[in-house]
Amino acid sequence: MPRREAGGRVGGAMPPEVKARPMSSRFRNTLTREVWSKIGYGVSAAWMMGVLFYTKGDTSHSFFQYIFIVPLTGWLAVLALGAAIKWLRRRSD
Repeated sequence: MPRREAGGRVGGAMPPEVKARPMSSRFRNTLTREVWSKIGYGVSAAWMMGVLFYTKGDTSHSFFQYIFIVPLTGWLAVLALGAAIKWLRRRSD
């Protein structure tokens, strides 16, 4: 049976080229696109579930018409904000 090291790794130490590779300074203090997408999915799902609970599934309730409008608007606003930030960063460089 292979020997397990601290942290659950099997085998020897990591190769030196993997250890020496520094993390990009641009992404060091920011969340990745994948993480932001997961946050967006979670917030969208929470909004939709909240609307369902509030209206008790009654599709004729006036609040129910916002079940898809608000998350869609939020996604579009975040995409526009991300594009604006990207444009400003490129402009400042």
